[in-house]
Amino acid sequence: MGAYFCSPHEHSREIVSLAERIEMVTSIVRQDPCIELSRVDVDRPGPHYSVDTFRILKGEYRDARLFFLMGEDSLSDLPNWHKAKELVQFCSGICVMRRSRGEVDLTSLEKELSGLTDNWTLD
Repeated sequence: MGAYFCSPHEHSREIVSLAERIEMVTSIVRQDPCIELSRVDVDRPGPHYSVDTFRILKGEYRDARLFFLMGEDSLSDLPNWHKAKELVQFCSGICVMRRSRGEVDLTSLEKELSGLTDNWTLD
């Protein structure tokens, strides 16, 4: 794997190196013993689709409730993600962080990804 994280959605953006991302997460994990760093996407070849990551984590942590954290800017594109419907089913909840104060078209998203609005939080 190269020096950069291989995300199918970030191929055209300059992003932080893998080593820097791991260090950022490690510094957060040290502060809370209930959180751990998973290397599931680090130790396997890309591209890394969220649905595959959740499938692997569900296998490793069968009884865990897994939540997907994403930015509001990614939410509108979620229906176009690789196996988005399956991803929504894997998640115990989807937490969306606001990056703007624009309106999110929940009606359209729910039509494309049935069940999305049942388990989501916008903060």
